[in-house]
Amino acid sequence: MPATLPDISRRGSRRIENAGIMDKIQALELKLDTLIDQVQQLAADNRALREQQGQWQRERQRLIQNNEAARSRVETMINRLKGLNQENQ
Repeated sequence: MPATLPDISRRGSRRIENAGIMDKIQALELKLDTLIDQVQQLAADNRALREQQGQWQRERQRLIQNNEAARSRVETMINRLKGLNQENQ
């Protein structure tokens, strides 16, 4: 009979060890789920930022074109005014 007591105590300690391992596995699964969520959020943020960057680049190009057109019109007006000034002299 004494031989069965250590077997029972070993089974109990195995259960405790298994429970500890299961707790660690569950904690690891929770961390992995959290990391997966964070990666997915970062990927979505990255896509949004890239789209926003594209919009800013298109807006910048439009503003550069508008600036060039305005500069050209101002130069044309200055040249006309110079021509009128020379005619009046």
